Amino acid sequence: QWSIKVTQYSCDSKNLAPEGCTQYFFGNDEGAIQTYNYVNGIHLANQDQNICIRRERGNCQICYTTEEDEDFSVSGMAVTVKTAGDMCCGYGTDGMGTTGYDCIQIPGAQVKTGAMTRIQDVICGSGKGIGINGDTKTICSNIHPFNLRFTSDQFDFMTETGIKGFRLLYSQNSMDC
Repeated sequence: QWSIKVTQYSCDSKNLAPEGCTQYFFGNDEGAIQTYNYVNGIHLANQDQNICIRRERGNCQICYTTEEDEDFSVSGMAVTVKTAGDMCCGYGTDGMGTTGYDCIQIPGAQVKTGAMTRIQDVICGSGKGIGINGDTKTICSNIHPFNLRFTSDQFDFMTETGIKGFRLLYSQNSMDC
């Protein structure tokens, strides 16, 4: 039933994950990352997942997008993806926020809409792909090292809807090198 592969790297390996990474991707300019338990339809509670992606030779930018509309669903409270910093990753200044705590953080996030437009680093919600106001977008970052952080609170239940998690496709490129 289980197939587990364990690889131990020496401390001086070029493939050693940076400190603090809970997942580390390397060796390819593109791939897919997802929350734990994504395949089973609900993300796990109490997560602080730091996903690191090694910057491959010649690349300066990483971009994230979804393959399917339902591939981004981290907070059951919102209908569309939100990017307002005080509305994501917390409960607002009064503790009564309705967007929820669960979110992803992409340092230096920019929306690719022809020209790059800077947006908030935090993204939460549930909606059509990853983007703003329900429009699927590609979100990029030039901040190195490449990483994405996912946090969730303890209030995630099997009966809750809209908290499947995320599955993002990433690709690195040489823009702005």
